[in-house]
Amino acid sequence: MAKQRRNESEFRGFWNTPLNLGRIFPSELVPLDVSIYRGCGTGCFYCRDNLECRASRYKVNDADSTEILLNDIARAIRNEYSAVGYFLREKYPIHFSYATDPFMPEEKKYRASLRFLKWATEADHPLRFVTQCGILAEPEEQERYFPFFRHGRDSFYISIATLDEKLTAVIEPNSPSPSARLKIIERLTGKGVPVGVACAPYVPDWTPDKDAYCRALADAGARGVWLQYLQFTPRLRKMLPAAWEKYATGARRSEPFGEAFEEYREWQAAAAGHGLVFYAGPYADAWLGYLSPLGGLLKREDFGPDAKLFTYFRDFMQKVTEASFGKNGALTANMTFRRGKRVVVHWSDAEQYLREAGLDNPEFDTQDFWRTYTYWRRGTDRQEWLDTLGRRAPFYEILRYFWNHPHENSQLCWDNPLMQVLKDSEANAWVADVKGDIIAIFNPVERMKPQPSESCEHDYFIWNKDKFIFLGERRI
Repeated sequence: MAKQRRNESEFRGFWNTPLNLGRIFPSELVPLDVSIYRGCGTGCFYCRDNLECRASRYKVNDADSTEILLNDIARAIRNEYSAVGYFLREKYPIHFSYATDPFMPEEKKYRASLRFLKWATEADHPLRFVTQCGILAEPEEQERYFPFFRHGRDSFYISIATLDEKLTAVIEPNSPSPSARLKIIERLTGKGVPVGVACAPYVPDWTPDKDAYCRALADAGARGVWLQYLQFTPRLRKMLPAAWEKYATGARRSEPFGEAFEEYREWQAAAAGHGLVFYAGPYADAWLGYLSPLGGLLKREDFGPDAKLFTYFRDFMQKVTEASFGKNGALTANMTFRRGKRVVVHWSDAEQYLREAGLDNPEFDTQDFWRTYTYWRRGTDRQEWLDTLGRRAPFYEILRYFWNHPHENSQLCWDNPLMQVLKDSEANAWVADVKGDIIAIFNPVERMKPQPSESCEHDYFIWNKDKFIFLGERRI
């Protein structure tokens, strides 16, 4: 018990900082996140914090909050073993922010976001804004904030759940109207700041006319659109007040992929009809056999010549996908499965790609990665993490740990539903190579079904410099 308490204390400070690795690293293209505010004042009925009535407890800001953040940034930059500091020094963009809206009504009181924007401008650091626009709809606030939105350094992700003005006033009471957000998009794109739009949360009843929605985005100058379905866990569903029930009737209760092919294809067609990029997301991309030309509706040029995006694992999965469509691949051009053709992948394949792609391998404090590792699941084995990696480890070894624990972590290549962990069902164990690394199959037909030990014979491709080489049939 004493040992467990010591382990917890080692990580306690990390949970209290507004500066973190992004919540779904390493699959996220933008690896850093700054969430200055604890809780969100937009009052959206579907928000988890709002339903659990925790926002007021988390909104703890005062005049010193941004100063604490800036001190954390300076400290991280000076620390050669800090992963956060590394990504800051390398000019990877910062998400601003995952957890809460940086332009929520409380910003008019605290101006925490404004102070952070001044730092980003002085430091010439690129930002990726995630927002419903909040106070930016007010003319005087636009004049205050727009000078800090920079062409060639910043990008915006703006959510618009519906074009229905009356419905928006009910489901997002403290956010601007759809027409106001479209005007903000028009002004941002007018000064060369790229904007991607999320129909988030997406409920078909809220957005019945996909063509009209995409036309409005295109007219405002948006780059593209993606969907995020509204979903409620059973626990959150019980918290939903009766008054909101009718607005959630179209919400899905489970993962939509596998049952929403046609809807995604309709969105893809509507977006293309108006010159927009449709970004389905890593799960839907794999199910549809479609790869968006702009992952996350982003490209490196958005953030300047010295800025970077963490595209390595998305790019690696693209190579795996392309291998499955090749001459000896698993799929024909029309998505017909060639029986017996699967792409088998080891960690060594991923690591070789990372080296070829030029990703550095510095030694990092492992605690920087703990929150991102445990984001989707609780009850992960912290002691194993510490025993395996220690307080510091090379970057590749940390990513290898992510790879080798699909039962605890659904990130990395496991974000792709066709990348299955090879499993000996009878022994209830993951199949590993001689180095103890988990083996995976890119298999477009089986789709997440457990793989028995008898099916360990496959056509094997391996990454070699700029392509996957077909090595013939191998037994693992």
